[in-house]
Amino acid sequence: MSVVEYFAKVARKPTISAIRILNQNRILYMEMVDVDVVAAMVRGDSGSVYKVVVNIREGRYYCTCPANIRGRLCKHIIAVIIALERKYGVAVRPKPPSSPGSE
Repeated sequence: MSVVEYFAKVARKPTISAIRILNQNRILYMEMVDVDVVAAMVRGDSGSVYKVVVNIREGRYYCTCPANIRGRLCKHIIAVIIALERKYGVAVRPKPPSSPGSE
């Protein structure tokens, strides 16, 4: 099962929005910042820019957007995870959202 298929099952609406983010090239920046850790900057629908951090090996992720801060899986995280799979063939096994330093 691809990452898109997985997210479409568990979070259909944010996944559709994430694909729109990808199609509109709103991932402004994405790079490895540590072993197995990717950081990205993603422009939201309102024009705000959010920081997304994904730990590939552990399947942990975080976004600075209001939805993720309230504990929901957001479209920005999904967009970055889909981009990782599409661009680099990296599969992230998602786990619940985490905040930096909470482990």
